[in-house]
Amino acid sequence: MKTLETPRLRLRDWKITDLEDFYNYAKEPDTGIHAGWPAHTTKEESLEILEMFICNQDCWAIVEKKTNKVIGSFGLHKEGHRRNPNSRMIGYVISTQVKGQGYATEAVQAVLKHAFEELELELISVNHFDYNLASKRVIEKSGFRYEGTLRQAIVRFDGAVLDDCCYSMTKAGWFALQQPSAFSDDPHVRKAAIQDLNEVTRMGVLLWPDNEFEELKDEFRVQMSARDQAVLVYEQRNELLGFAHCSLRHDYVESCETSPVGFLEGIFVHESHRHQGIAKALVQACEAWAKQQGCSEFASDCELHNQDSLEFHLKIGFTEANRVIYFYKKI
Repeated sequence: MKTLETPRLRLRDWKITDLEDFYNYAKEPDTGIHAGWPAHTTKEESLEILEMFICNQDCWAIVEKKTNKVIGSFGLHKEGHRRNPNSRMIGYVISTQVKGQGYATEAVQAVLKHAFEELELELISVNHFDYNLASKRVIEKSGFRYEGTLRQAIVRFDGAVLDDCCYSMTKAGWFALQQPSAFSDDPHVRKAAIQDLNEVTRMGVLLWPDNEFEELKDEFRVQMSARDQAVLVYEQRNELLGFAHCSLRHDYVESCETSPVGFLEGIFVHESHRHQGIAKALVQACEAWAKQQGCSEFASDCELHNQDSLEFHLKIGFTEANRVIYFYKKI
């Protein structure tokens, strides 16, 4: 299989010398179970499967560049549900030790590019168990379209009977996602680029002061590359004056009747540049982005005490849907 490179990962053929790394993550109790296989109990068991990987040539080793360690696997397999010979199914496993860093999304993008642009496949599918919200998030970020759920489709090794949630992406869908999109008639509004990461994070800390800079920076890095999210900035004379973060929400959104719904996750404009139409321009760009994703509704929220935010939302065309107070207790 062709070696694929991303900024932080290398996807390459498996080697017998990968046994130690493979066993180290395959023995983790919370790794393989979400892909349907039990944790490995011996190196001999790992060796047998590693030899199968090498023989079948349909699975990459995922190598973390900074450590040169194998941290997971990524399969490009024959499709089990379709008769189309130009379709494949992907599946991936990432070690629990490095989860939450956006590695799965990064690997998925590399494989999709290879599959559609080099192998010229027509369709890629991917599934996840109904409870696996982390995998669902990666799949939605990557731009796959939900097809449906096969109820009680999988009997896992431990006897659990699970629903299988199914998604796919066509070649046409992939190339549509690659097209540059204009979200605003305002020339100052554009999609954030990686070189904006530090400045966007600085603004993010001003908006959400309870967040640590590095943690928020990692979140923005993932959001900037996600298919179901957009980070937009307002730039004037090479200075970023504000940003907006929007996403697609697939779960129920108050008073909305469709899914997904475009959602304004956060917006910030430097105080010295407020009341100049910058926030309105950013929100309009977010709405345009949501429309391009197929949404017909756009929503937002604010805290009950934030009167300025409430007035801003009403001023730019939002309608107040509800007011809610959340409760919790320890049990």
